[in-house]
Amino acid sequence: PLFANIQSALLYPLNVLFWIFSFETAWSLLTLLQPLLAGVFMYLYLKSFKLDNRACFLGSISFSWCGFMVAWLEWNTIGQVALWLPLILLSINRITSGFNKIWIGVFLAALSLVLLGGHLQTAWYVLILAGLYCIAKVGNAKNWQFKKMIIIFFPFVFASGIAILLTSTQIVPTLQFILLSARNSDLSGWQRADWFLPVVHLVQFIAPDFFGNPVTGNYWGVWNYGEFVGYIGVIPLIFAFYAVLTRRDKKTYFYLLMVILALLFS
Repeated sequence: PLFANIQSALLYPLNVLFWIFSFETAWSLLTLLQPLLAGVFMYLYLKSFKLDNRACFLGSISFSWCGFMVAWLEWNTIGQVALWLPLILLSINRITSGFNKIWIGVFLAALSLVLLGGHLQTAWYVLILAGLYCIAKVGNAKNWQFKKMIIIFFPFVFASGIAILLTSTQIVPTLQFILLSARNSDLSGWQRADWFLPVVHLVQFIAPDFFGNPVTGNYWGVWNYGEFVGYIGVIPLIFAFYAVLTRRDKKTYFYLLMVILALLFS
């Protein structure tokens, strides 16, 4: 059961640190690696759009130190999954701009690490966004032709299939374990109000500790602080609103649609 429980993340490559260092040192290194890798990957992803270095730096900080990443930082599973998202998006950019075996390998590796990172729910969100992003990028190719679209899609389908095979040693026991889990009894109450984002908690996009903080013991908001905090920083939020109001390009439209869908499902 410990192996089948995906949150053990036994096959996650970065957990090799536990074989090298003491538990305390390995755990600390993994915790530090989350914002570091998330920031580096986001910077490289934004740089692929030929943005100014300052914009790339602001974007990387906004992602790696957003409320979601910080609230779950010391769990060392949720952030370990989410940090690979910008690397997947970067590899999709590179592959769609020209066939490149190296970036197909990067895409395959990042996808596998998402599945092994230790949190299925976050992995599911990453895979949904990556899939929609891939469809948007391929569909946006110049001289659209069905045959050409199939050729562009093939590397992604091939790499995804290999990733599933590589991670099946973990995924298959995990799915078997889920079917035996007592968590199924929770499904009867999935309509609970506190399982969805309360409208009043949207204020956490501006003031993350408006309802207090569990660390200081004064949290008085609904249910769980980490589930509802959407803070990315006030300045990045202002820039995001400015982009929506002034920019008329497909990247802005795509991410605006993703934000709307995410909020609706939340």
